[in-house]
Amino acid sequence: MIPFCTNEGSGFGRSVNDLKKACPKSKILDGLAVRGSDVKKSQEKVNAWIDKTMKAAE
Repeated sequence: MIPFCTNEGSGFGRSVNDLKKACPKSKILDGLAVRGSDVKKSQEKVNAWIDKTMKAAE
């Protein structure tokens, strides 16, 4: 699994831990949490995260 979300300050909150509990046999890669107010200026950050994540998933 590769978590991704937008938020207004909470980041992933407890979501990653909840995923681990619900799917204990799943591999969970580093996710990306983008603050909602930063979405319009986050394209480079998202692209870099996608590149990094795709390499890690191989």
